[in-house]
Amino acid sequence: ASGSSSSSRRRRRRRRRSGDAAAEADHGTADDPERTVVKVREPRKKEEREPGTGFDEVQSIKGSTRMEAKKQRRREGREQGRRRVPIITEAEFLARREAVERVMVVRQSGERTQ
Repeated sequence: ASGSSSSSRRRRRRRRRSGDAAAEADHGTADDPERTVVKVREPRKKEEREPGTGFDEVQSIKGSTRMEAKKQRRREGREQGRRRVPIITEAEFLARREAVERVMVVRQSGERTQ
């Protein structure tokens, strides 16, 4: 029971407004150890960004394009590793095999039958 109250306290502290977090960074809290460093990031302002530079738009690569291509290949490889096709059971295999419509074709040419 005591563990759940500490996690809820932690969660509540994270949700505080930025003004409260700045005040907390100055003097810390009672449950933090002595040598805890608290850094509060300033929120990004919407006016600072240029119009038309949204997150959904294509961005040019800074630095080496070869290195960026290498990163992308590795990222795609990791994603493919996660996307493994589930192994089918024997019952599924048999059901799929039964579902195939088979037709016997007889071909006759002169005296020869295939």
